[in-house]
Amino acid sequence: MPNSLKLRILLVDDDKIDRKLISGMLTALGYDAVTAKDGDEALQIFASDGGFQLILTDINMPKMDGFQLSLRLKQMNPVIPIIAITGENPDSVLPNIGTSGLSCALFKPFNIKAFTNTIENLLPD
Repeated sequence: MPNSLKLRILLVDDDKIDRKLISGMLTALGYDAVTAKDGDEALQIFASDGGFQLILTDINMPKMDGFQLSLRLKQMNPVIPIIAITGENPDSVLPNIGTSGLSCALFKPFNIKAFTNTIENLLPD
């Protein structure tokens, strides 16, 4: 996990258990994880503190889904990598990756190796 100690990741998920589990995984990997319970909260956090290197977002959330959130975040920072972490059917997510600003998607359940590799591949060296 090179360079991970200072890297900040914003995690957005409406499910409290998933937020806690994924946040714990990020912390165990040495990342500074900040969580948001929905798209509105994520936008507020990101606008007030844009010092994130990566965003992880659920797709199916109330108020604003992950696709809408991704588009809004890309307006604020066009180069920020955004990973969808979802239990949705890949057929409903994958066609929207490029048009929504998402960098890629991880489908639940995923293993720690896939999780780590996906993050490391998108973070700056």
